[in-house]
Amino acid sequence: DPINGFGIFKDYMDYGFNLALPSFLFMYIGYKYFRFKWILPLLLTNFTFIFIFANRSSILAVIIFIILYYFLFIFTDIKKIIKLFLPLVILIFVLTFNSKYIIQFTYNIVTNIYKINSYSLNKFTSYFQHPDNVILYSGREEIWNKSLNMIKENIFFGSGIGSFQSKFGFYSHNIFLDLLLFFGLIGLIIFTFFIIFAFINIYSARKYVKSTSILGIIFLSLWFPKLFFSTHFLEDIGFWCFITFPFMSKFFVINKSTI
Repeated sequence: DPINGFGIFKDYMDYGFNLALPSFLFMYIGYKYFRFKWILPLLLTNFTFIFIFANRSSILAVIIFIILYYFLFIFTDIKKIIKLFLPLVILIFVLTFNSKYIIQFTYNIVTNIYKINSYSLNKFTSYFQHPDNVILYSGREEIWNKSLNMIKENIFFGSGIGSFQSKFGFYSHNIFLDLLLFFGLIGLIIFTFFIIFAFINIYSARKYVKSTSILGIIFLSLWFPKLFFSTHFLEDIGFWCFITFPFMSKFFVINKSTI
């Protein structure tokens, strides 16, 4: 679909969030949890498509999901931590200090050789050429400042759902700013409680029913970090699945002695 100019999905965000990212998450579970080794080529192809055709939030969501999976289910004892920690640190170090050259090399191949337009590669390349927060955040800093100024007008109870969009014609690009704009500090505290409650349930579920905890981090990765930079939480299915996860998980997490 993206090779053919997003003929089905309306743009790179729609493609990344609604197809590429969910596909990657479940392919990764198939590869790691169910040990379907034949999925690996598809998984790597999927990640390549995310890196080239999707948005940066989708790439970040993939990274966060893998990190959470490892820390919840792989780094469970000191021997595994020691065995994997050093190679991981070396890999991160190499990628960090060579990221500019890796991005530029990939950009040249994708853009100059295959003539493919990549939003994420364009943004990364522009930032490395001219380091600037405006390029990095795509103008979101100005939007966030407008949001903060409006929040000050009614910080405790908010200005109502859709108030910011009605006034400026666009959304705040951040879930916590949206919560403050819509419901004020009262709403922010309530939603933060449900988010923390879901985190606690994900962590506790891993000791009893591993698959339930995996489902929780899938829901988490479908909205985080997306809602920190793009779209808004009211229409995000992943967010509401994550919020309701603790109330669903009790039907799956049974007493350890019966497993």
